[in-house]
Amino acid sequence: MRSRLLLFILALVFTLQLTGTALLCSGCSMMHDDGDKALRMDIAEESKYRKPEDISLEKKNITVNFEGNRLDLSLPIYEEYNRYYLPLTEIINNIDGELTFKSGKANINVNKNKIDLYTKDNYFVKNNKKVSLKKKALVADNSIYVSLFDLKKMLNLKVVWDEKNNSIGLFWNRDNTSASKQPDNGKPALIRFEDIAPEQRYATAESLEKLRIIFDYCYSRNIPIHLGWVPRYIDPQKNIDNDPAVKYSIHNANFIYTLDYLVDQNGLIGLHGYTHQCGDEVSINGIEFNGNRNTSKESIIKRLESAIDCAKKLDIPISFFESPHYAALPSQKKIMEQYFDNIYEYQMFYFEKNITKVNNGNRVVKYIPTPLGYVQGKGDTNNMINKIKNLNNDTLASLFFHPSIEFEFIVLTKNPNVYPSFKYDENSPLHRITNTFIESGYTIKNINH
Repeated sequence: MRSRLLLFILALVFTLQLTGTALLCSGCSMMHDDGDKALRMDIAEESKYRKPEDISLEKKNITVNFEGNRLDLSLPIYEEYNRYYLPLTEIINNIDGELTFKSGKANINVNKNKIDLYTKDNYFVKNNKKVSLKKKALVADNSIYVSLFDLKKMLNLKVVWDEKNNSIGLFWNRDNTSASKQPDNGKPALIRFEDIAPEQRYATAESLEKLRIIFDYCYSRNIPIHLGWVPRYIDPQKNIDNDPAVKYSIHNANFIYTLDYLVDQNGLIGLHGYTHQCGDEVSINGIEFNGNRNTSKESIIKRLESAIDCAKKLDIPISFFESPHYAALPSQKKIMEQYFDNIYEYQMFYFEKNITKVNNGNRVVKYIPTPLGYVQGKGDTNNMINKIKNLNNDTLASLFFHPSIEFEFIVLTKNPNVYPSFKYDENSPLHRITNTFIESGYTIKNINH
């Protein structure tokens, strides 16, 4: 009896052990399956591109469209001094391209183009041509960031700014900007675009787009452009104080992009004062230097150095200076000479006909006058044309021009999701004036040639 009971107990224990092992194994299997599922879910939910935590720039809520369709970007867009940095790696993959990156070199295949980007040395090679980047590429967690302008340049894109919706549209560039080149052996002529700032006449995305179209026209004809830029715009009555080196906005970013656009087309930018005003005056309308404004050496130096510092922060190369309304006194200009090699105005008198060179220490400073004056609106075009035709050979053919005069002669498409086409009337004042120069035997040059 006892032996039977013992056998029963042993059998029961053995059965329980088998059952427990089975349950335990089953539990292990269930835990393993659930763990795999959790792991797979984590992988699926994790972005294909890690966040580049090493980039300490400001993130901006900007959407990017390509050929009218929104790009679903998982990586942020960054901004520094009103320049956007976009995730090149992710964008290339989103537009059916390929990018491989190793040891500081990215090989890009997109839209039937092969591009080699060298992030350490800050240039790319396309069609056997080496091109320097405007801003250094940023690399973090194998994600490459480039500035918007460098992206445009690298991929040959057309950029459309939809400021109201904080959006940027990218298109493959389909523009045909071919035009008859000006001859390169004529008498020298000079054109300067005047009073450029991200306010007033250039306060909208449409105005900046038209400005770039004007740049394209000049570039297509090999006409170099000088641009007088007001770095800080002030309107005390409207409580406006806009310094793009300090204040971020999508419009300021559009404006800095437009300056980069001009420099890339061999344009030269100059400082047109610092604020182009004094006290309670409004920029552009006001005067900054004369017998009653900023007369002390300290105040002059402060304004000059503030303008230079703004340009340095924004990485805008400066080629000349011009005082607002040419109102600076000779004594004020002597201080300006210490900072600039080219002063784009007369030295002493309004009636000066040619470039004047003066010594300032061991440097030579050029004063470049504008004997032809300026075009006072579209109704003054014929008058300017007559002045060009009747100009004496001993007088420099130099004028300045407000490019906003051209805006009514440029018609844009309005839909930001459609390729940005336009019509530019060939009877515009700028077309007629540049044609008159060329027909009169002139070659429009820059102040360094």
